[in-house]
Amino acid sequence: KYIIFLISKHFFNKKVIYHIHGAEYHLFIDEVSLKVRKNINSFIKNADVLIVLSKQWALFFSNKFKHKSIEIVNNIVPFCDVQVQKMKEVGLVRLLFLGKIDKRKGIFDVLESVKQNKKLFENKIQIIIGGDGEVEKLKQIISEYNLSDTVEYVGWVSGEKKRELFVNSDVMLLPSYNEGLPISLLEALSYKMPLISTHVGGISEILEHKKNGYVVEPGNIEQITDSLKFYLQHKSLIKLHGNNSYEIANRYFPEIVFNQLDKIYKELVNEY
Repeated sequence: KYIIFLISKHFFNKKVIYHIHGAEYHLFIDEVSLKVRKNINSFIKNADVLIVLSKQWALFFSNKFKHKSIEIVNNIVPFCDVQVQKMKEVGLVRLLFLGKIDKRKGIFDVLESVKQNKKLFENKIQIIIGGDGEVEKLKQIISEYNLSDTVEYVGWVSGEKKRELFVNSDVMLLPSYNEGLPISLLEALSYKMPLISTHVGGISEILEHKKNGYVVEPGNIEQITDSLKFYLQHKSLIKLHGNNSYEIANRYFPEIVFNQLDKIYKELVNEY
């Protein structure tokens, strides 16, 4: 990206927009060599506009790089094309995890919670996991601790299968350590699902504790357990919290985001 920036800016005198999605940019910038850090500083400070995903990331880039033109543009969530109503008074509470299977996404913390509370959760909740990454480690833990009655791995999902999982699941689960603003959570909002997640990155802007979900701290097994127990003990709140999620989803629908981008591009063009 830096090479493209140099060519665009210095050889063709073009405007440059840097649209940043990296969930661990704040960690990355402190780990690279001094030379690379200088290139990054030059890239960011000389970009005409930075686009970030949330207020928290805008504050980070403003403080870190003193950039004066930072725009917050939400990720897009597509319209849910079916009428969904999350009613859950009886039966299993179905929790859905979609994402990279690794430590950063917090899925192994979820398995630890289930392992510690097998008798409590057995035949009461079901956790469906979709994604790629450390799949063999995931399967090993499920097998070693006999969690298959509670935890199901369905592989990488997309299209109709993904849509089916959203429709038939009750609560979205993503207790991440670092994030930008995950698409999977935004999709869950549009399917009227409560969220169990952390307040890292921009997630605090779409998740309010016990209004449209349950906030946990990254790596806090006890809080993850409490969140699972909460929806197990308050099934009637799944519908209410899901409807609150859908209200939040409205500002992430395509037309609003397209209009934001259109305005940014046109303002830059008009500066020529």
